[in-house]
Amino acid sequence: VGLSSRSSASAAGGGNFASSATQTFLYVDPDDASATKPPIPRPLDDDNDKSKKDDAKTPQQEPSDEETMQTMPDVSLDMTDTTTAADEDRYLKMINSEYRLKTFLGENTKSGADLPLSILLGRTLDTMEDVVNIIRRKPYDYGWVQQDELEKYAHKTVVVLGSGWASHALIKAADTYSINVIVVSPVNHFVFTPMLASAAVGSVEYRSMTEAVRASNPMVQYIEGRATDVDVEGKKIKVELNQLLTDTEDKPGTKKPDPIEIDYDALVVAIGTRVKKSNVPGAATHCYYLKTCDDARRLRTGVGECLEMASRPDVAYNPPLSKTTPKELEPTAKQEERRRRLRFCIVGGGPTGVELAGELSDFFKDICHPRKGTYPKLKDDIEIMLVHGGSSLVPNFDESLRGH
Repeated sequence: VGLSSRSSASAAGGGNFASSATQTFLYVDPDDASATKPPIPRPLDDDNDKSKKDDAKTPQQEPSDEETMQTMPDVSLDMTDTTTAADEDRYLKMINSEYRLKTFLGENTKSGADLPLSILLGRTLDTMEDVVNIIRRKPYDYGWVQQDELEKYAHKTVVVLGSGWASHALIKAADTYSINVIVVSPVNHFVFTPMLASAAVGSVEYRSMTEAVRASNPMVQYIEGRATDVDVEGKKIKVELNQLLTDTEDKPGTKKPDPIEIDYDALVVAIGTRVKKSNVPGAATHCYYLKTCDDARRLRTGVGECLEMASRPDVAYNPPLSKTTPKELEPTAKQEERRRRLRFCIVGGGPTGVELAGELSDFFKDICHPRKGTYPKLKDDIEIMLVHGGSSLVPNFDESLRGH
């Protein structure tokens, strides 16, 4: 199944084990009868009911895992060269969620009856256990009970790398009365990423979409730094601490903080991914990204500067400020320059790109409102472009939602 990801040590505290880009593609062509590969599971229809009955008459032994791996073709494909947009959409549908997997396998998506009872029971017990752990922690949260530090370090130590979704979910419900949890990440807060587009235009403030790691679970220990090396046999991890304003190299007599080592009994790597900048030449130098709060701040500042650039006297509707001002540009040329300064291009038609396009549209309608808006004269000059390489926007959503 086509997967493309880039793990990054800088994303959320990773190390040497995630320092390079990786692309792995398993391409299965059901129409290629000459290739030796395991069949793709697919829903049964009227056309293949007959083949199903024939197979029932002559049962065949299922191949073992080793035989399957031996017959699996060893292919590594570059999405930019061989994989079409339709293939990408199909891969996303296959791996998007449990609902998509059931649809692909032809199972009933509206019922949990096809799930084993052990899975349903396990999920229920897991949820109940998480609730109990959070309730037990309330006295400590309110300061009614103080945790014994010596008793804390007597427990097994679990080191968590990263402060994203997986890490946040883990430390939020971890039983910190039974284990000692240490979180290592260069980012000291969790970001609710679906709100990044709103934060980029000011609809949502940053404090409404973030939660500090220490606030997620006051009983965990947080270290602001990056993991640079892991000794698996010795169960040690080396951490490079972040440079702060008080210990920068710019000041005389100061140096970079010395790395520290942390012993662990269990290691959870949840460093996440980062934006792949190599697909589009110049993207790393000239583009904004939207993955962190800092990205949203930079984008918010950039949008404001574009509006001010389009309001400067050299291209504005206003007359010259003085008699010594050079002759104005022709109105058509001025309008073209304003539109050039107010053309916003969003690359990527996934949920983030589509959401940002909608937030920018609403934002510009608000600020360009006649008499009430702050930039009413720029109403006809703003243009928002959404560039997407797939056959449809948000391909991992349902067709009805994609059409909407």
